[in-house]
Amino acid sequence: MDFQTSILGRMSGFLYRCRADENDAMLETANGVERIFGYRADEIIGNRTRSSP
Repeated sequence: MDFQTSILGRMSGFLYRCRADENDAMLETANGVERIFGYRADEIIGNRTRSSP
């Protein structure tokens, strides 16, 4: 098991990466975003349907 998989497996949240722009456009997200916010990752990434929570 690699380090990232080990960390993600123990988290109760999720990891994400976003732009440092006025909208904080989401670039990628790990599993967990839908469970926490109720939005699918494809709705949030790139602010396609919704802006970052």
